[in-house]
Amino acid sequence: MFTKRNISIALAVSFIVMFVCGNSLAANSKPNPPKKGDVEVSAGAAGLLPIFPTVAVGWYLNNNFEFEAKAIFDPWACADAYILGNISYNWSIGRYIPYVTGGFGVCAHGHPLWAAGGGLKIRLSDKFCLRLEFVWGGFFGEVD
Repeated sequence: MFTKRNISIALAVSFIVMFVCGNSLAANSKPNPPKKGDVEVSAGAAGLLPIFPTVAVGWYLNNNFEFEAKAIFDPWACADAYILGNISYNWSIGRYIPYVTGGFGVCAHGHPLWAAGGGLKIRLSDKFCLRLEFVWGGFFGEVD
């Protein structure tokens, strides 16, 4: 049965498998550290339980600061989605990049929102990362 709990468990297992496989792939490559002007695409998971799939495209303003356009999908809220513009600060430690992030956006219903958090990116190549992150946020004003 497709309950919230079963979907959460299935997503948690799939992201753990993706994390382990991605880390194994990354072990065979040596991505360069990010630099000003680099564009990076990432996919991953936000949250713990429930887990929300995310995709992002980032543009490095310098070696540490990055502007990101991010989509967070919420399969538990009738396939709701959140679109955000974030500024992130990255600490590049080889292929692992811990980061903090924050920004503003809207949900699929047009309500403005804010979000902040942090996480870990694993660089699989110079242009692609897997990400695990924890994001907190809220809506501005009253939500219907």
